[in-house]
Amino acid sequence: MSNYSPAPGPLHDFMKAMIDGIPKLPAGVTSLTVLNTTYTMPQLVAKVMTYEAFYAAVVTATLAQQTAVENRAAIEPDAAAFLAATRTSFKAALGKTAAALELVGIAPDKVPAPLTAEQITKKVAQAKATRAARHTMGKKAKSKLKGVPPATPPGG
Repeated sequence: MSNYSPAPGPLHDFMKAMIDGIPKLPAGVTSLTVLNTTYTMPQLVAKVMTYEAFYAAVVTATLAQQTAVENRAAIEPDAAAFLAATRTSFKAALGKTAAALELVGIAPDKVPAPLTAEQITKKVAQAKATRAARHTMGKKAKSKLKGVPPATPPGG
């Protein structure tokens, strides 16, 4: 057995050329010996056609797959939008945390665990530090400010 293994495309092209060309050979060529077996020209064409059918099936399947992928890509935006809206509708109908959502493949929203006293204290301290760093204030603090705002520099 030879280690020669041509690419499928050229091999398939060669098979098709043989199938087309063998009947066109001169009438004097009536048989051919291949791998110690003698074939008549019709037998040789039939043998090559059995191999070619497998290659043709791959080509057909590849084209079908490419068409299917293109068709899927064409509808994907509509499908994604519809399914997102469906997910939202299910959550509205059943509740965002309902266990029944899992029946239709939707993960219920998780309810956050309540904060501990230590976490609340840390959160409040961090908020105060942020407000101080950014010099922000609430409505009541703003209402206590009196005076004329500083003039805006030209071009600013």
